[in-house]
Amino acid sequence: MFKFFTIFFALMSIILAGCGSTSHDLQVTEESQEVEKQLYEEKRLEAILAALDAAAAAKVPEPVPSAVETESKAQPKQNTSKETNALFQWKTSSGYVWINFGDAESQPKYEGERKNGNPDGLGMLYYPDGQRVEGQWKDGKNWNAKHYNKDGKVIGKWVNGHWNLQWGVLFKRSVNGELGWYENYGEKGQYGKYEGGIKNGKPDGHGKYISPNGSMFEGEYRDGKRNGQGKYINYDGIIWVGEFREGNLWNVTRYDKDGNIKWKIVNGVKQ
Repeated sequence: MFKFFTIFFALMSIILAGCGSTSHDLQVTEESQEVEKQLYEEKRLEAILAALDAAAAAKVPEPVPSAVETESKAQPKQNTSKETNALFQWKTSSGYVWINFGDAESQPKYEGERKNGNPDGLGMLYYPDGQRVEGQWKDGKNWNAKHYNKDGKVIGKWVNGHWNLQWGVLFKRSVNGELGWYENYGEKGQYGKYEGGIKNGKPDGHGKYISPNGSMFEGEYRDGKRNGQGKYINYDGIIWVGEFREGNLWNVTRYDKDGNIKWKIVNGVKQ
C-alpha cells in the first residue's frame, strides 16, 4: 500500500511539473509576440520618418504614408513585377522625379506600366496643355515613344532613348563660319526662325522661315533647303512664287510689291 501511494505521488509531481512548464512556455510565447509587435511598430515609425525626410530633402510635399504603405516599407522586398498605376512628374532642384500623387491640371500625368516606382513598359504621359507622349518607357525615361502636340500631330519621337524632332522650331545661325540649324537657340529676332517639318535636325517637308531682316519663305523643304513649291517675300515686298530646287530659284515668277510681273526663271535660267 505504501508503495502504491509512493508511485501515485511521483506521477502527480510529474504532471504538475509538466503543467508548470506549459504555463511557462505560454508566457514566453506571449512575451515574444509582444516584442515582435513592438519591433513592428518601431519599423513602422522609422518608415514614416524616412518618408518625411526624403520628401523634405527633395522639397516635394509628401503625405504621411498609409498603413498599407507603411507596412510595405517596414517589411521591404524587391519588386520585380510591373504594376499599372498613375504617376505625376515633379520638378526638384536635382531634376525630375515621379510621385504617385499630384495635380493633372498643372503637372504631367503618366498612366501605364511601372516598375520600382518609375514608368517602365507601355504607357502614356499627358501634359496639362494637351500634348501627350505615347509608347515604351524604360527606367522612368522615354525609350521608344512618339510625342504629339495638342492637335494630335507628331512633333517628334524617341528611338532607343534618343530624341528625334519631326516638327517644331529651328533657328539658323553661324557657328565657326558655317550656317546650321539649332533647336531652341537665340532670342526673338536675333536669328532666322523656322517652323514646320523636321528630319535629322533640318527643315524637311512643309514649313515657314522668317529671317532676321523680315524676309519670309513658306513652302517645301528637303534636307534643310528649299525644294518644291513655295513663296518667298523679300523685306521690301518683292515676291517670288513657284518651284525651288536645292535652295535655288528654278521655275519661278517675280512680282514687284504692286503685284506686277517683272520677270521669270525657267529651269534655272532667267527669261
